Amino acid sequence: MRSMRKYTVLLLTLVCLCTCDSHESAPPLPRTPCEALLDKLEECIGGRPALRGVGCSEERANALLDLTCGEILSELMGG
Repeated sequence: MRSMRKYTVLLLTLVCLCTCDSHESAPPLPRTPCEALLDKLEECIGGRPALRGVGCSEERANALLDLTCGEILSELMGG
């Protein structure tokens, strides 16, 4: 009975090891400049901002991505 448990645990461990790697091998999805800007803002303020009523253009997002956190926040707050 003990040997059966050992084989079962070993089998389950092998199954987990073989299936867990499949998610990591998938190529990452391309990010838009707006998504990249949201990621950078999340790093700057420590949380993901919820932007309502604000449109995001790729040109504006690319321009903001080159700025520092302080400069981005100042630009977005109109200062």
